[in-house]
Amino acid sequence: MTNKKNEIKDIKIKIVDIVIFIIIATLVITTLVNVDKFFFTRPEYDRYVDIPYPKTYSYDENCDYSAEPQATIIKECSEDKGDVIYTKNCEVECDFKNKIYQAELKSYNRKVSWFRMVLSLVVSVLVLYLPFKKKDKLIYYAIITGSLITLVFTTVFSYDYIDTRLFSLITLVEVIVVWLIYKKIIKNQ
Repeated sequence: MTNKKNEIKDIKIKIVDIVIFIIIATLVITTLVNVDKFFFTRPEYDRYVDIPYPKTYSYDENCDYSAEPQATIIKECSEDKGDVIYTKNCEVECDFKNKIYQAELKSYNRKVSWFRMVLSLVVSVLVLYLPFKKKDKLIYYAIITGSLITLVFTTVFSYDYIDTRLFSLITLVEVIVVWLIYKKIIKNQ
């Protein structure tokens, strides 16, 4: 009977350990993903673009937009990645507010991606070299797991913001860091 009770107690302890591990890892991920908000401000769409956007009065089928100067404005605006706005009286305008906003957003995303990657890497390595007691092993592994998950996802999602060769180098560095962490963990067991 006592053997059965001990088995049930061991199972309960393992379940609690798993839940605590998941909670700690999730908190680490959430913290690493959101700490950038203290340092970077996401561009607000409303600051760059008038709402509703684009301001359009509608394309008038009775207007000849192939005539000059409308045809030239439309062509140059499209080539420069602007937004053609059809105004009253068969006139057109070119608006670059959305283009400027998209450029600012891309710059913001690039900065945030770098910040998250570096922070996740630093946390992983820092925790790896902090002394810990055997009884704190669960917390230790949860923090490393959370920071590595954040590192991997941040890297994958930053693909559009980083040069392809640099992305390959970053991925290689991350593989090496994960391998070193694995070796260190195995050594500590």
